This record gives sequence, structure tokens and C-alpha cells, in this order.
Amino acid sequence: MKPFAFKSVRAKLTFWLLLLGMVPLLGTLFMTYNQQVRSIKEETITKLEAIRDLKVQRLKGWLLHRKGDLTTISSDPQLVALEDVIDKEHKSKSDLKIYRDISLLLNRYISNYGSSD
Repeated sequence: MKPFAFKSVRAKLTFWLLLLGMVPLLGTLFMTYNQQVRSIKEETITKLEAIRDLKVQRLKGWLLHRKGDLTTISSDPQLVALEDVIDKEHKSKSDLKIYRDISLLLNRYISNYGSSD
């Protein structure tokens, strides 16, 4: 079987001019597509980095608050008194009073300094 052949010069020129016109068009479309994909990826990465940085900043702030809370609690004289009482096997009335006072103190800390930051 014979391959396709043009019957006129006009048809042959039309085919080749269309082909030559389509090649740059397809090349331009391909480059534009690649640039848009790269742009979308870069924008997404930038947004994700910004979110990451905000989360790190919030976490550092939260940890700083928790450190302050722990410092406040640990420097309280009533809690320091607990150190002497906690290892005793037999608790006296004054020891039990220290336990009650500390329980009230810790409940106040929980109600006033909740960790819902």
C-alpha cells in the first residue's frame, strides 16, 4: 500500500505551514504549564514554611509559660515544706495540714493558670 500523498501543492503547503505553526504553539504551552506547576509548588512550600514557623513560635511561647508556671510552683514555701513531709511513714496532724494546704494551693493554680493557652 502506498503512503499518503498530497494531490496538490496547495494541500502540501497547507499541511507543512500548519505543522510549523503548531510546533511553537505546543512548545509555548509546555513551557507555560511547567512554569505554573513550579510556581504553585513554590507557593505551597512558602505557605507550609510560614505555618511551620508560626507553630514553632507558639510552641516556644507555650513552653516558656509552662516553665514560668513550674518556677512559680516550685518556689512556693508551702510546696518546699512538702519535701520534708512526703517521705515520712507516719504523718502527724501538722503533716496532714500541709497536705491539705498544698492540695488547696494546687487546685488554685489549676483554676487560675489552666493550660488552655
